[in-house]
Amino acid sequence: MKNIKKILLVSYCLLLLIGCITPQSRTNSLAFDAEQNVYTHAQSGFSFPLSIGRFQRDNDIKFYDEAGTDFSVPYNFITPDEKVVATIYIYPSLKDYSITPIPKLGQTPEWFLKERYDEAKNSIINMYRARVISESEYRIKRSLLNPNGKIGIFEWDTIGGETVFSHLYLFTHKGWLVKYRFTYPSKFNAVIGPEINRFIESYEWP
Repeated sequence: MKNIKKILLVSYCLLLLIGCITPQSRTNSLAFDAEQNVYTHAQSGFSFPLSIGRFQRDNDIKFYDEAGTDFSVPYNFITPDEKVVATIYIYPSLKDYSITPIPKLGQTPEWFLKERYDEAKNSIINMYRARVISESEYRIKRSLLNPNGKIGIFEWDTIGGETVFSHLYLFTHKGWLVKYRFTYPSKFNAVIGPEINRFIESYEWP
């Protein structure tokens, strides 16, 4: 169990390297409501409560740009036997968009979502020599907007001999990209899979 925790900790640290800018530990772009224990990002409107389902928010919030519009908030699911490293990434969907015609505000072309998904997918494959288990479209059912996105599930073998699963979800919402990452030992999939679904379906978007 100790080896698994060390492996997941290393995996989490490596996940932060996917961004092009070195993460900075700061929360100056987030307003904190001490009474509700909730962070709210002014530009995007996304809020981050202390818990989502059985996942608990971690304090290691990261920013990847000076404007405070590209950031991640970690959530962890921990029991005596299982541990899941989870992260929500929020960043502008069209920050790299340089081809005309420019879409209307708040809209993101399907091809653009696919390109961003492929970038995240290739980063996982290249960094961990990961294998693709499955890929498909994904719709969040609990939202009135029913946002469509993409999901990829990957696996790789660690130096310690453990097989790790990693779920990648990517959506667009009102001009923002919303990315989820969940990483955990594959042997806990039967337990963790439903917890991940509960997390995604219960997390409220602005």
